[in-house]
Amino acid sequence: LESLGTYDPHGEPPALSVQAERALHWLQLGAEPTDSARQLLRRAGVMRQFAELRAAGKAQYPWGCLGHSTGKREEGRRSVSSE
Repeated sequence: LESLGTYDPHGEPPALSVQAERALHWLQLGAEPTDSARQLLRRAGVMRQFAELRAAGKAQYPWGCLGHSTGKREEGRRSVSSE
C-alpha cells in the first residue's frame, strides 16, 4: 500500500493533504477508492482532475484495463500492486 496523504478531521478546519499526482497515477491504473477515500479525493479536487483527463481523452490506461471511452472495466484486467 502507498500512503497518498493525510486527513485530520479534528482540526479547525479539518486538515487534508493529498499527493494528487500519485492519486491520479493509481486512478489511471484502475484503482477503485473506497467511498470514504473517494469523498476525500473529491474534496482535494483529484476526482475532478481525473474526470477532466478522461473527458479530454488524456487519461492513460495501461494494458487496456479500462475502456477508454466508456470508463467500464474489461474482462482480464491486470492486477497492479505497489511495493
